[in-house]
Amino acid sequence: MLIPGQEKKYADSFYQMSRIPLWVYDGQEELVMTNVHSAILLHLMDMTLPMLRRYTVTCAVRRHGFLEASSEEMFVACSVSLNFRTQRTLLFGPVLRRTADPRKVDNYLSTKVVFQDQKLALLSLLPVMTKDELIESVQTSLNRAGLDAPDLSDLRTKAMPREETSEDADTPSLIRMEDKICRCVSSGNAVTLSFFLTGTPAYQSIFASGSIYHKICRGVELLSSAKMAAYYAGCGGEQTDRIFEKARAELLSSNDAVKIAAVCGRGLLDYAHVVSLLHSFIPRSCSPVMKKSISVIMSHIGEGVTLDLIAEEVHLSAKYLSAMFVRETGMTFKDLLQKIRVQQACYMLRSGGLSFAEIADATGFCSQSHFNSVFKKYTGLTPREYRDLQNIDPWISTGDRLLNLLEG
Repeated sequence: MLIPGQEKKYADSFYQMSRIPLWVYDGQEELVMTNVHSAILLHLMDMTLPMLRRYTVTCAVRRHGFLEASSEEMFVACSVSLNFRTQRTLLFGPVLRRTADPRKVDNYLSTKVVFQDQKLALLSLLPVMTKDELIESVQTSLNRAGLDAPDLSDLRTKAMPREETSEDADTPSLIRMEDKICRCVSSGNAVTLSFFLTGTPAYQSIFASGSIYHKICRGVELLSSAKMAAYYAGCGGEQTDRIFEKARAELLSSNDAVKIAAVCGRGLLDYAHVVSLLHSFIPRSCSPVMKKSISVIMSHIGEGVTLDLIAEEVHLSAKYLSAMFVRETGMTFKDLLQKIRVQQACYMLRSGGLSFAEIADATGFCSQSHFNSVFKKYTGLTPREYRDLQNIDPWISTGDRLLNLLEG
């Protein structure tokens, strides 16, 4: 089984065996590593991000895909889980379908290589193989590494239907919508986002046409944009990945536009909420170390997060970090942790759908009785009393409101 930090060993071994370039990206579209080392091959790097984004929009629902940069250049991409909280996207390629024609060198490789002799040298280093050979080579390497990766066999025969591509009849409208959603997520403005999702027809309209798969892809595209907005707003990568994977899994089981819109809406609101929660606990004048520390707490909120764990993440002693919490937030580490857990529990209670025991577990409490006790200490109410009071709030349980609105 491949573990984080061993990607380089796997990628180098794969290159020695196949000569196929491999690019490993994390959930925030940051390049973790590549098996490409020569200066000339590094010119391929500027081809990979557009391929990654095309994969995210058109193929990430299935977690694997075959991509063509042109009629001559092929890529295979797939998503893998290195452990329960670390996701990677592996992009294999480019690979040529046939030996490059020196007379038509301008038709190959959309890179920033300027000179023809550079491009010819680059093309000579890329392997030439059929689509099936590329897929077989990738599948063999994934199996050998013991990766939790999808079966690629359907790529050999299944061509992507035209309507499953990222082309959209109303792309400008979708881009404007993405911008509005990302602004709400970046600022943590869940109330405005909730009104936009439930109170205007624009959001529902993007799921009104196309096949079910096409609608799911639109949802994935919106969630991907929101994930990046939350990440750049300071949320941890593991936390944003978890929200994305949960929504993606629910989208896969959705079979109508109503549910797709609702699931996507819940995911978008989750992103806005975690940013809002992060901002509410970070003083304006706090240090970068404290910002990262609070982000780590939120990323591990459902686990046994400890002061020692955070100290290790920020490379400080636990004693020094403990004093920093008091100095910069006015709270001890324990008080801050409990308040964050209670705030997250409040959001989950308002959103509905989970039992009290499930919420206690998801927010890191050791038992439901402990959850009840801490929750009442900070809010003056039991979790049940709090949930009952929220029934009067007009924008609570937004996912259910989306369902009702669309069905109506």
